[in-house]
Amino acid sequence: MSRPADQSSAAAALSELLLRLLLGSPIDPDRELKGPDFWDPLLHVAGGNGVLLRAALALDCLGVEGPPRFLVGVAFERQRAKALFAGVQAVSRMCSRHQVVHLFPKAFQHYPDIGQDADLLVFARPSELAPVLEALRAEPRPGGFSNWVAATVRYAVPGCPGPLDVQFGTLGLVGEHARFAAQLVDNRTCRMIDHSTVLVPAVEDQLLLQGVQRIFGRLSLRIADVLWAIDALRHERLDWDYVLDTAGRVGVRHGIGCFLSYIEQIHRRVFGTGVLPPALQRQLPLDGWGTIGFRDGRYRFPALRANLRLSLGAFESKLARRDWAAAARLSLVPLLGVTSTFGRLSHEGGTPR
Repeated sequence: MSRPADQSSAAAALSELLLRLLLGSPIDPDRELKGPDFWDPLLHVAGGNGVLLRAALALDCLGVEGPPRFLVGVAFERQRAKALFAGVQAVSRMCSRHQVVHLFPKAFQHYPDIGQDADLLVFARPSELAPVLEALRAEPRPGGFSNWVAATVRYAVPGCPGPLDVQFGTLGLVGEHARFAAQLVDNRTCRMIDHSTVLVPAVEDQLLLQGVQRIFGRLSLRIADVLWAIDALRHERLDWDYVLDTAGRVGVRHGIGCFLSYIEQIHRRVFGTGVLPPALQRQLPLDGWGTIGFRDGRYRFPALRANLRLSLGAFESKLARRDWAAAARLSLVPLLGVTSTFGRLSHEGGTPR
């Protein structure tokens, strides 16, 4: 029987293999992609990190076919993703019909993989969104204090395999980013997916969104988020002046600095080189966030250290810019701390670091 340390090491090696596979690095199929102990962990890790469908496509391109149980898992996930994509499209069409300004900030970010739920950002009062929800036969689901603070309401939509989380004009752990939410919608752009036109954030805004949503209040990063960031940093012609200016203006310099510091660590560990432009070392707070490593099925970081620093940095930034409403919301973070931490521990099956 494998010891826990051996299993942890094997999972970390698998996470690195997935990154190399999905980013087009050379892979030796006969040596790295086979064996009796390869397929079940691959299904578990790739499925739990939002990269299963892309991993299956990459393996197919290499001429590697998994065993029946792996193929069944991929087929099930493909069907679920297809149904959620159709549900998102139905919601979007109904919002457009009723002239509700909207955006799904993350739904298409990792396509063909798709998340377990759909976050919908709208700029409308609840009464104005009511005809959309009625037409969709959406049913509200109970929410807690954190949902109320973040101006988020969860709905179940018939035929959609995941919940619809509606955010009313704001983003962030406690709804502290109303200005950035508006900017996200103003800068949205079109993308073609499966012969359908969808609206997505501009790539620079999507990167900033990682600093808003992927670290603050969380315990870990998924491989999907690491993969997206590395691919964007390598291949997109990012407007770093816009990224840095916006990060300072909306108060997410610490968030984007923390996120990118972890991406840089992972890239150096997997590929032996850095991925960030050298100039960013002087313009973003990249140091002092601690070490990130793959444990318990995710890339985990020192959550207490990171979240405390992020909370203080965001609060100070909002005060400096006299954004009193956002600062007031951030003052509620300590009240959410215990609930959020234990809720995520239950969801992710991990332990605080």
